[in-house]
Amino acid sequence: MDSTHDGYITDVAYIDNYYEQLSPLAINYLAALNGHLPRNPDDFDYCELGCGNGLSLVVHAATHPGGRFTGIDVIPDHIARARGLADAAGLTNLALYADSIADWVARDDGQKFDFIAMHGLYTWVSDAVRADIHRFIERRLKPGGLVLVSYNAKPGFSAREPLRNIMRRFATPLSTNPLERAHLGLSYLRLMLNAQVPFFRLNPELAKYAESLFDKDPHYIAHEFFHDDWHIFGVDEVAGAMQNSGLAFAGTLPLWQNHADIDVPANVSGLFNAQTERVTREVHKDFLYNTVFRTDLYVAAPADAAPLPRTETLAAMCFRAAVPATDVQFAPLAGANQLSLNTPLHRTVFALLQDQARTFADLAAQPALAGHGRDDLVAALTQWVLSGQVRPTLPAPLPPSHPVIAATNRALLAEAFAAGDRDGALLLSPCYGSAFWFDKTQALALAVLADPAAGEAGATLAELMKHCGLSMEEDGRALDEEALANLAMDLSDDLEASGALTQARLLGVVG
Repeated sequence: MDSTHDGYITDVAYIDNYYEQLSPLAINYLAALNGHLPRNPDDFDYCELGCGNGLSLVVHAATHPGGRFTGIDVIPDHIARARGLADAAGLTNLALYADSIADWVARDDGQKFDFIAMHGLYTWVSDAVRADIHRFIERRLKPGGLVLVSYNAKPGFSAREPLRNIMRRFATPLSTNPLERAHLGLSYLRLMLNAQVPFFRLNPELAKYAESLFDKDPHYIAHEFFHDDWHIFGVDEVAGAMQNSGLAFAGTLPLWQNHADIDVPANVSGLFNAQTERVTREVHKDFLYNTVFRTDLYVAAPADAAPLPRTETLAAMCFRAAVPATDVQFAPLAGANQLSLNTPLHRTVFALLQDQARTFADLAAQPALAGHGRDDLVAALTQWVLSGQVRPTLPAPLPPSHPVIAATNRALLAEAFAAGDRDGALLLSPCYGSAFWFDKTQALALAVLADPAAGEAGATLAELMKHCGLSMEEDGRALDEEALANLAMDLSDDLEASGALTQARLLGVVG
């Protein structure tokens, strides 16, 4: 018999994923972009419900030293893995619990959070558990606190429901093992695809989606399709439930969907501009774009509270260019309409952020921008952020050589090399409060450069290689100090030649 908790599979672990959008810094920026005050980046409490294997939590706890982080997941194996990674990283600001949300609703410990995040959880739990989620938010979110929630969305995901239903109909009677059910469900889809049955001939987009499932990890298939509960929501449904819990809609991802000048095509903008209520606008956009997945932000504030000016909410946030001036791109931004970055104001803003991080207030006070209105400055700044070439930064980030950052990087490297099927490894960016993927060999070389204990590069490389379980031999002979030093030099030269070192410096991965 398969093991479940309220219909949720608990005997099969979910896959490892890193989600930058769960970063407190990223959530703060999304809030500020939409007229809501960000939380204090130097002193906050953060909770992730359904934290899985804890990869995102570990990254964010390491890069946000001013935060106190809590992870809750009902699957004990998830929490065990997360604890192992957190212990290896030496984190002291992360607490992990193999509990249900109901357990936390029943507690009376007074702990409250500035941030509550949940990636996907909302879709795959029962009505009773979702009610617990709302009770948790009502009891645990601080005034002005922020909730980030993602879920399978209408109308786009509704078309995929027949695939889930038929996979379960075929596989569930044949096995009680979730992974076996996943394989059986895929075998059914393969049979139907190969037979070119009318369902797939009449629904070519669903045929394309079904084909994509064969590239997914079976653990993903089990969790995506084989929980007892699987709900698709309209944004208005979720917003209504959140409003009942005292929350107001505060923004959405991707970022371009928060820019009213580019979030819909010009030929329908008249209809959309007549919709001043944000959730109604989002409902229409979901129909327009056939949205399949949403990530939305809510704030603990009255539903009728007017957003503040961006000049106020962004004032204290820091920003910095994330590409060199020689590589800057002025191509139109993502979105329904083209928006140019190639103006004198945009160029001046970028130049001022090229060599140092500045708050928006500091940026606006620069003599080079005298004569420009603050609203125009906000528009230019947020458009650069939208392009990805400027990023929000933490006000006082740890240096890449900080022992906690180095220890976390070593733990992430060890996990990456232990997973033989993984091509890349994550390295922390304390500047941007997140992590970035690099080729595993490049990541190893970058860790050598960033390690605080680095004396001789060869000795540091040897320590890291041992930590990652890599062979210390070449052609059957042990690598001596000279060979290790030469290898470290070769790796460093490769980083320089490939541009990875320049990229890593700009991303704040190395100093």
